[in-house]
Amino acid sequence: MIRSLGLAALLAATGCSLYWDDGDDADDTTIDAGEACGAPIPGPPLELRNPDNLQCVSFGGGDCPPGCPCPLADGTADQAPAPAWGECGGPCDVLGEAACLVDDRCRAAYDYDCWTGNGPCTALQPFLGCFALSQTFNPAACEGLDSWSCSARNDCVALHKQVCDASGACWPQFFECRTESR
Repeated sequence: MIRSLGLAALLAATGCSLYWDDGDDADDTTIDAGEACGAPIPGPPLELRNPDNLQCVSFGGGDCPPGCPCPLADGTADQAPAPAWGECGGPCDVLGEAACLVDDRCRAAYDYDCWTGNGPCTALQPFLGCFALSQTFNPAACEGLDSWSCSARNDCVALHKQVCDASGACWPQFFECRTESR
């Protein structure tokens, strides 16, 4: 007992304190971003599909841990963490319409006018492609979902309209989400 009191007095006099870690960090959910994120692993940029326009977007110069900022593809600056969009170049990208509709990892996208019959069908075919699901899920009905929520559901189809800019560059722009009926 005298030793314990002597040790406590010595620590108090030196301004030190002792900390015993009980090893239970289960309720400590804070992460020091500098410690957890670190530098990206060298490698090719992460390619994710923007559900608004179906274009692939590069994030980082390698794999960044989820929730961590990644440098831009050219390495010049940090950006916000990559969105939870589906990856480009995966197994869904090569599937035809019928295979896409039955694969639980994939979602189908269609030309709005061709799929609905509400306008002139200028596309060669209504089916624009098969794409990986985004990593978010919204349990609401397909109708009324935004592009990101729609892209996370394999029971919904994303409908896109062709838009062009002044230079003549054209791309499919998300227009509406519908329940898959084919």
